[in-house]
Amino acid sequence: MAAKNKTTVPFTFQVSDSITVLLITCVVAAFFAVLLCFYPGPGFLGDMFWPLLALPGLLALGTGYKLLTRKPILQIDSKGIIFFRSGITVSWKQVQSAQLVVVGEGDDAEDYLAVKYINAQRTAILETDFHITGAMNKTPGEVMAAIEYFKK
Repeated sequence: MAAKNKTTVPFTFQVSDSITVLLITCVVAAFFAVLLCFYPGPGFLGDMFWPLLALPGLLALGTGYKLLTRKPILQIDSKGIIFFRSGITVSWKQVQSAQLVVVGEGDDAEDYLAVKYINAQRTAILETDFHITGAMNKTPGEVMAAIEYFKK
């Protein structure tokens, strides 16, 4: 009996919104939407009821949609780096450098991923900044480790 050829699926590293943050936001927004319906109610709030209900209602719907779709914000794989919000795809051949930039000090410090690359026409060097926040499922260290892994 011949051994089966094992094919390896290329590893992809995806940064997306944190499930915990989305879940908490969705539950709290839904709670306040329901609370507005029963506690002060439309009789007490009058014309302000629908605008006040729209805010937590839309927040609950938006975060619920993000929970269901689970679309990534950033993807790093063997082909390159894909920024889904801006629609930019950068192949590893185009990347000149990728580094973590820390802006600020102490508790106010913010982490940005700065990628320098040459565009497809090879006419300009562009920079894309990607803000890595605590509301994402990956840390800045994990993002940089993935870049180093695939950049080889």
